[in-house]
Amino acid sequence: MNNSYRIFNRDSLVFIKSMRDNSVDFIFTDPPYNISKYSTGNIKFNHRSDINNDIATWDKDFDPLDYRDDFLRILKPNGNIFAFTSYNMIGRWHEVFDPLFDTFQYFIWHKTNPTPKFKKAGFLNSCEMIVCMWNRGHTWNFGKQNEMHNFFESSICVNYPTLKGEA
Repeated sequence: MNNSYRIFNRDSLVFIKSMRDNSVDFIFTDPPYNISKYSTGNIKFNHRSDINNDIATWDKDFDPLDYRDDFLRILKPNGNIFAFTSYNMIGRWHEVFDPLFDTFQYFIWHKTNPTPKFKKAGFLNSCEMIVCMWNRGHTWNFGKQNEMHNFFESSICVNYPTLKGEA
């Protein structure tokens, strides 16, 4: 078993095309959430400078269908996919992938130190949704019931050095 790992900093739609068929055990991805249309303009304050609330243009028009065929091509027959997503995209992930996988579920990451809500309007964004797709032929590795919860609770990593990918 080869335990060497490499990080690549590349356009995923281009890079995935260069990957070998049936070469990946696990796809863990954090694609765009299509929320940029809801986060535009600055957040204005009386007591400090404005905060930019614009989300990058790469967050527009993401569709899991654009990745489906290549994900299935590179994934080993017993491989799995976990993808971070948002409430507005979970239905699309389900529509595209549920018919193709043995099990389609979601997992929640509860962040104990979420980003503050400056205007105190609405809930904190303290949860991240992750869609989990187990391919036919996978092996369940749960030992006890208390290992089978569909949530994880931890803080967001802060003040850690940035990982630099291969150029």
